Amino acid sequence: MCGPAAVPFIIMGAAAAKGVSGLMAGGAEAKIAETNADLARRDAANALQLGATQAGQIRAKGSQLASEQKVALAASGVDPSSAGNLFASTASGAELDALTAKNNAVKKAWGFETEAATQDVQASMARRKSYLGLLTGGLDAASSAVAYRGSK
Repeated sequence: MCGPAAVPFIIMGAAAAKGVSGLMAGGAEAKIAETNADLARRDAANALQLGATQAGQIRAKGSQLASEQKVALAASGVDPSSAGNLFASTASGAELDALTAKNNAVKKAWGFETEAATQDVQASMARRKSYLGLLTGGLDAASSAVAYRGSK
């Protein structure tokens, strides 16, 4: 069993342990935020890739539609070269849809990038908080030591 003289050292030890615990918890919190930021960046890249893929698919469908229109016109006895406005309208509609898909992907990626930036800030704040916790624990331990010396 500890005597009364050991109490201040136990209090100092507890304060120091509290500081180390705060440092470790803040480090874990920062690591989680960093991981979340990395995931958000990957989601942003995936959104852009998906948008590019969708735009390509839309353009391909537009080309296919134009080809089908040419075949239908030729089958009905109309010279396809005289239907320039029809083909231009089909091409511009497909391009507009493709650009819309890419624009939507950019907006989605921006949201993920914003989330990543927020997580980066949270990681930085968690690190600072952990260092302050360590400092507070150290100051608590020092305060206990000074209080013990002052009581003698």
